[in-house]
Amino acid sequence: MQQCPACSYELTMQEQVDNPDSCPKCGIYFEKFLAKQAALKEAALSESGRTGGLAGAKAGMRQARAKRAEQEKSQPRTAAVAVVDFRVPFWSLVWFLVKLVIASIPAAIIVTLIVATPGMLLNAFSEYSRLADNSRAASAASEGRGERTETCRTVEQYAELVMTARQDGVGMSDLMSEDLSERTKQLVYKAFERPRFDVPSFREREINEFKNRYYLECVRGY
Repeated sequence: MQQCPACSYELTMQEQVDNPDSCPKCGIYFEKFLAKQAALKEAALSESGRTGGLAGAKAGMRQARAKRAEQEKSQPRTAAVAVVDFRVPFWSLVWFLVKLVIASIPAAIIVTLIVATPGMLLNAFSEYSRLADNSRAASAASEGRGERTETCRTVEQYAELVMTARQDGVGMSDLMSEDLSERTKQLVYKAFERPRFDVPSFREREINEFKNRYYLECVRGY
């Protein structure tokens, strides 16, 4: 077994394997300590040579030891601690694990909120954008349908007026003018291609069929 030259502590086999260069009790490094001891001994011998005799050598060694003791006291010591086992009462360990599980529930909720909040905000923003786009599209479609309906109603009314004039015997030249659009002129041409009736029921039927046909053509044309 290896023994510490400073405190005479005998190192175990495991301690020699883990840290063979220092003492786990007093914290010294063996090589440095031995080198310092050799230097102190050499200094003591030199001092004894100067003072002469064995008494001077002993006095020099005492001074060297006192100096070394003061240096060791002034230096902080660090002791290595290795935990190889711990003992806790069974029910204390059970109670600790129960508290750990209970504490993990709010911790898991907080972590879930932190992780899920950005995704929830992104999904909410995407859904809001989709609804806004759908709303604008529906509004535009509604405006388009309103405009189309209004235009086709105007066409229907004009077709009714033209056919009514046709059935009343109004001449084509009276309905034509330079400021009419090409589409309106075609409407007049088509009205005068239809027959004229004297029977009121036939007249009414021809007028209704003519205006309904051109309203349908207007709606399909959009």
